[in-house]
Amino acid sequence: MIKPLANYTIPQTLFRQLLTSEANSNILLLQGESGCGKSRLIEHCLGTASGVPSLLFQLPSGGETIASLLMALGSKCGWEKLPRFVETAVTLLEHPLEKATDHVWLQGMHRHLRDVGRIGDIDSRLSRYQLLTDAWFADANQFDTPLLLAVDGYENASTLFDQWFCDDFFCQA
Repeated sequence: MIKPLANYTIPQTLFRQLLTSEANSNILLLQGESGCGKSRLIEHCLGTASGVPSLLFQLPSGGETIASLLMALGSKCGWEKLPRFVETAVTLLEHPLEKATDHVWLQGMHRHLRDVGRIGDIDSRLSRYQLLTDAWFADANQFDTPLLLAVDGYENASTLFDQWFCDDFFCQA
């Protein structure tokens, strides 16, 4: 049986351009059949991006993946660099605003983010996640260096994640 060899010259070139370009293009989508090496390509590209903070998020099947991604982003960046995001989470959960600087409360952030996604119907949850997304990008705009986010395994995305990621997250990225 003949197996085609993957030629990743173009995606690697596009990734390097993404890192060095002064243009506003900041999204690179890689699409391919299962098993063609996208995951290895992503890992390789992130590995070559020395000096640029990056996060590879492997999208799990099912579960509350929005909360998991937001948690991973917060952990990578540091909650102290995300004051608007943390205050928004505190407000959405109707906790006292002092919790935003409480280290014990921040240690439970994954649970808090999951709780945000458990209240109400899908439109209500999407609305709350949009508020968190807006706050995250408001904080991220203050970063000295950009953060590379790679989401792998998108075929595992739930309908809720897909709708949020495409409608809210991509619009701001």
